[in-house]
Amino acid sequence: GAKILTLEPMPASLLQRVGESADQIAEDAEPRGDDPAVAEAGGGLQELFDDAGVRLGQASAMPIATTPTVFKTGQAAGLESGGGWARFAPSLRLCAPMRNAEEMLEVAGEPLGFWIESIGGPLDGSLGARLFDAVDAAVHLFGLPEAVDAGFVWHDRPRSVYPSPGDTLRGLDGSATGHLRFGSGRSGCIVASNRGGAWRREIVLLCERGRLRINDRGLDWIDSDGLVTDRSGTLAAHVGQGESVWRAAMVDQMSRAMDPRVPPPQPTDYARVLAVTGAMLLSARTGEGEAPSTLLRMAGRR
Repeated sequence: GAKILTLEPMPASLLQRVGESADQIAEDAEPRGDDPAVAEAGGGLQELFDDAGVRLGQASAMPIATTPTVFKTGQAAGLESGGGWARFAPSLRLCAPMRNAEEMLEVAGEPLGFWIESIGGPLDGSLGARLFDAVDAAVHLFGLPEAVDAGFVWHDRPRSVYPSPGDTLRGLDGSATGHLRFGSGRSGCIVASNRGGAWRREIVLLCERGRLRINDRGLDWIDSDGLVTDRSGTLAAHVGQGESVWRAAMVDQMSRAMDPRVPPPQPTDYARVLAVTGAMLLSARTGEGEAPSTLLRMAGRR
């Protein structure tokens, strides 16, 4: 029943799975009759690893009569759809100004275009974390893009080699840019880096009736005539006392996660978000536009 927050996205790629499916995960966690250690203990804990051999945690291996329903509908289903037992934080999609922006969008009108910055230093997390955070916000606001074009630059690597990223967000270090195109004709840009020094996250939405800017410090709406018609600062008090913006955002989400009165947030659509980040990494390798829907089909998801 513990609530766990993670600074790095887990899983880190669309094809990275603990098992082939939720049922397979539950089946793997059941004790085997030919395992004397499990048979003698009457259950125990079983290690879970991802495709690269990285240890993800432990799953109950109690006899099927006592735990199969909880495991199949809880952990396994969560790993398949919502990212499992570790919630990514601090999430731009769930920050306090973003929560306030949902209501303001009704006044500003439909977003037609956007750009998102997700920048920090190495101690704030990897480039993979910054990219995941930005894409999560974009997918939440606009849905799945039809195509993405992306570029990637490793930090402190020989520029004459131009090494390409792999197919996972794990271990990325450097900067990335992406252009997302949607079937509705809308489009937007993403800039992400873990080598940008100071923490900075911002969403700018170009709406029907003006521009809405959202960041960790607050939000403002500039109408079509260029007038600032609404402005609010949510973390100004924390920052004024010397507390970093990153820390303030993290404290806010930790507090909400532990408060039983706060309803759980809408879970991250890991399938779509990782399909977009995967398409961006693929585009950086091929130099061509890539479709996230292709990766979803390869992973057996619609």
